[in-house]
Amino acid sequence: MDSAGEFTNGELTNGEPTNGHRSLYRYRELKTGHIRLVNVHPGKSNDPIRCDIIHAPLNGKGSRYYEAVSYAWGDVHSQSSIRCGSNGDEIIVTDNCVSAIRRLRFEDQER
Repeated sequence: MDSAGEFTNGELTNGEPTNGHRSLYRYRELKTGHIRLVNVHPGKSNDPIRCDIIHAPLNGKGSRYYEAVSYAWGDVHSQSSIRCGSNGDEIIVTDNCVSAIRRLRFEDQER
C-alpha cells in the first residue's frame, strides 16, 4: 500500500501447498474503475522474479503512472511461475511474460 493508502495488495492463500508447489496467489475482485498493476521487485537478469499486485483507480484521486506490456504471443502452453506478495505465493504465467519481466525490470529499484 502506498502512503496515501490508495492501493491494496491481492489476498494471498494461506492453504497448504498443492502438488509439491507453494500456495497459489488468489486474485481479489476489482472495484469498478480499478485495474491490477504488477509492481516488479528489483533483480538481476537470472534472479527469481518477485512482484506485488496492486489495485489502482484508472482515473481521479489515487490514479498512478504505469507502463503497459503486451506479452500474449508465442506458446501459451510454455509456462513458468513467479512469486507474488510477502508470502511468495505462486502465479503461473507464460514463458514470454517471464522473459519480458526479466528484460524490463531494474536491478536497483522497483518497476
